[in-house]
Amino acid sequence: MTLSPKSTTTRPLSYATDSADSNARGHLLRNLMLFGRVLRALGLDVNPGRMIDLAQALQHIDLGHKVDVQSAARSLLVHDKEDIPLFDQAFDMFWRKPAEQWEPIDLPSLRM
Repeated sequence: MTLSPKSTTTRPLSYATDSADSNARGHLLRNLMLFGRVLRALGLDVNPGRMIDLAQALQHIDLGHKVDVQSAARSLLVHDKEDIPLFDQAFDMFWRKPAEQWEPIDLPSLRM
């Protein structure tokens, strides 16, 4: 894991140095909650406590490294080995591009 100078100081996600930072953190938290809902809809055992743990963990990693974010999320949100491929597919689809470019996703088709 690579730590950038910015990530060596931990701050709560609610802390912001300016309005742009606050806005970005708000979007991240909202998207994390939406992602948790997607995972629950797919049948994964994800609850608000686990999502809070993930939000806290993300304070300690570089959000620019998608693999690190995915690994942290997988380790905190997936507890059945059989769910790893489903989680990885959902993660890749959810975090792939801005919402205005999304195509409709048939969530039930992901669950095999």
